[in-house]
Amino acid sequence: MGVTMNMSTIDPEVIQYILALLNIPPYRSTDDGQAHDTLIVRQIIRFMDEMPGGFFIYHAAGDEKLIFANQAMLRIFQCETLDEFRAMTGNSFRGIVHPDDLEEVEQSIQEQIAASQYDLDYIEYRITRKDGSVRWIEDYGHFIRNRSVGDIFYVFASDATEKKNHLLNLIEAYNKERNSINQEHLRRLEVIEGLSINYDSILYADLDSDTILPYRLSSRTKRQFDERFQKRQFLWYVSDYIDTWVHPEDRGMLSRATAPEYIRKRLADGKTYYINYRVINGEKIQYLQLRIVNVSKKDHISQIVLGYRRVDEELRREMEQKQILESALENAKLAILAKNTFLSNMSHDMRTPLNAIFGFTGLAKKHLDDTEAMCSYLEKIETSSRQLLDLIDKVLEISWTETDNTHHGDRMQPAQHPAGRPQIPVPASVRKKYRFYAG
Repeated sequence: MGVTMNMSTIDPEVIQYILALLNIPPYRSTDDGQAHDTLIVRQIIRFMDEMPGGFFIYHAAGDEKLIFANQAMLRIFQCETLDEFRAMTGNSFRGIVHPDDLEEVEQSIQEQIAASQYDLDYIEYRITRKDGSVRWIEDYGHFIRNRSVGDIFYVFASDATEKKNHLLNLIEAYNKERNSINQEHLRRLEVIEGLSINYDSILYADLDSDTILPYRLSSRTKRQFDERFQKRQFLWYVSDYIDTWVHPEDRGMLSRATAPEYIRKRLADGKTYYINYRVINGEKIQYLQLRIVNVSKKDHISQIVLGYRRVDEELRREMEQKQILESALENAKLAILAKNTFLSNMSHDMRTPLNAIFGFTGLAKKHLDDTEAMCSYLEKIETSSRQLLDLIDKVLEISWTETDNTHHGDRMQPAQHPAGRPQIPVPASVRKKYRFYAG
């Protein structure tokens, strides 16, 4: 199909825009000058029409009106004349792009222009040709701001359908290959994904081949891999990591725990194990945990996953909890000792009023006929009985306090005590407070 353009009827506006595009000053408004400008533009258009790829110019503002399109662009759309191309696209860049791609294309162009006004913007989009077929276009455009003609875009375009289809075929083949990965490898990835939730460094190692590959790098492991996801020798990595980061007192321990034979021995007894150790970060000491997981396919242990994570907060909480438990145990021991001491002294103090009661009771039996003496003995017996009852109340109060503390902890509010009952005195105070009549 031939594509033609009437070179003798070039739109004066096209002449003006092409001259402005190439920074060629127009001649003065004379017949000779206009003829010269037309000649120049004809030569330029002839050159652009002979270009192997599509080329077009359009206004950057408003309706994005088309200014010019070369013959290669017309051939892409299966148009024979520029007028036919204008009619087919609505004489607008918006009519060139497939409606489903237009919004994304416009946004991409604006973002690329905002990022750099000197580089070509690159976009891909679909078009609909005259026969209704859909093709892919690669678009390299550039924005120009010109005082005489305003803001315009010039664009180099090519049909990229075959390349796009080839790429789609490659992607499809890759997806098929990816879907055909055996279940064992998927299981390894699941283990790595599970570790990645809590671990800031994830590495996969093969002990047989002495290789290690990072899946996630932290500030402590980037150095060993030059901040790239590349393979290293496992033994070299372990040695360099320990020498670079690990606290001198923990280096020997971690070196033994990451030796291949030790790893195989530990993983033979279980699926995973971990080591806690210290690292030096600047002037700070940090606590880390290395967990090693067996992801080998068979009984032979070779493939492992290593996960590193900070455990400073966990160790701090653990030490605080240990300190709380030790403090609670010490308080419990002191409470038991105090209770035993109190009860021991109390049992001695209880004998005094009991002896007084027995003594005055015996005297009362001997003086049944002496009313005055009998009354005196009964009063003393009553006094000693009240004192004995008060001591018994103290013992019961201790028992009640222990039961209440089981439910409410060590703190007790004054309102919880029986009304009018004083706090429990220390044994020495008890002995000093009560005076018993011995007769």
